[in-house]
This record gives sequence, structure tokens and C-alpha cells, in this order.
Amino acid sequence: MKYFTGIKTVEGLRKRYRELLKKFHPDNENGSVEITQEINSEYDHLFSILSKEKQSDGQSYTNEENEHFKAILNEIIGFNMTIEVIGSWVWCFNSYPYKEQLKALDFTWCSKKRAWVCHDGKYRKHYLLLDEQNELHNRAMHISGTFSQNVNEEIQSAKVDNPKCNNCILEEMTILKELVKNPSITQKELALKIGKSERTVKTRTVEMQEKGLICRENGKRNGRWKVLVEL
Repeated sequence: MKYFTGIKTVEGLRKRYRELLKKFHPDNENGSVEITQEINSEYDHLFSILSKEKQSDGQSYTNEENEHFKAILNEIIGFNMTIEVIGSWVWCFNSYPYKEQLKALDFTWCSKKRAWVCHDGKYRKHYLLLDEQNELHNRAMHISGTFSQNVNEEIQSAKVDNPKCNNCILEEMTILKELVKNPSITQKELALKIGKSERTVKTRTVEMQEKGLICRENGKRNGRWKVLVEL
């Protein structure tokens, strides 16, 4: 094995596969068709062996599911967003510019964590429920069906600092600053503060939640705004 040395599980195989595609896929800078073909060949060979063994996450992997997984990952690997692979689940974070492409690929939007998720097979239409106690990048996942504790712990350990708002437009920056000053501010009050209509503020805050810039905690009536990026 040249690219998958030391891999013992399908979960580990897919994690390494994502890393390799991110580096060598032809759609990416300095990518290579030849190397990608070698990677796919090794992946397929090792998958045919590992998929027959008992999996630590309790999932079973079929050739049909595997082909769907590979097709999805190869389709989105060139997108400028954060992609995480957990077994047969594919998560896309900071993916607002690609929402139409992801919808077309049968991804489902998880509004609580502002991410798109895809899964092949009978669980496809189930939402992945995330622990409310954890921040966006802690991602303690509880999947409908069996999902092992050690995989759950692996996800919880994947902590990433809040991203900076490098691509925010001026209006979004203005809103973010007001929300930092007063997390309990209403949309009506916010509209008066920034000199915009309430309708504009409602539209903009929905977009900002989809982009992962802000979230609403504890409901609409008695909730508070939380800013998820550094200003």
C-alpha cells in the first residue's frame, strides 16, 4: 500500500481518502489524474477487504453505498468548504455558496448546526441530531441507528476555533457588531440601529444563519443571538 498504509477500518479508510482527494484530485490545484486513479485503485482494493469485517461503528458497508459515497465526495471535493466524513455520512460546513449544488446532490440541510449532510440508504431522510451542549465544531453526533461511542468521541475531539469573518459584506459586519453588543436585541430594534427595514433585517439574519455566521439560542421569543465568527 502506497497511500493507505496502516488503515484498519472503513472509517479510517474514508477519512484518509478524503484527505488524499483534497490534495490530489484533478479539480484541485496541483491535482493529478494519474495519482487520483492510483488512489482510487488502492481504496477499492482495501474497501473490498475491510467492508467484510465487523465495523467499530456498527454500520455495514455495501458496494452500492460505497459507489454513492465516492461519487458524492469526488463531486464536492473541489468546493471551498469544510468537508468531514464520518463513516457513511458526509458533512459540509461553511458551504453557503454551494447550497444549490448540494441540494441537487440530495444533501439535507441541518439548521441547528448550519451544515449540509448526506447519507446513502435507508437513513438518508433521517436528520442527524447534534448535542445542543456542543459548539458547531465539537459535533457530538447521535445517529438514528447504531453509532459507536469511540466514533462519537473522535468527533467531539475535532475542535476548531471560530473562523474569522473574512468574506462578510459590510451590512453583515454591521449586524454582527450590534449582536455582539446586545445578544438579546430584537429584529425590530436591530433594524432601527442599522437604518434598514425590518424585512431586510429578517432576510439578512436568515442568510447569515445559513452561512454559519450567527445562530439563535433558546427560541425566537426569549432567545439570544450568538455570533459564531471572530470580528
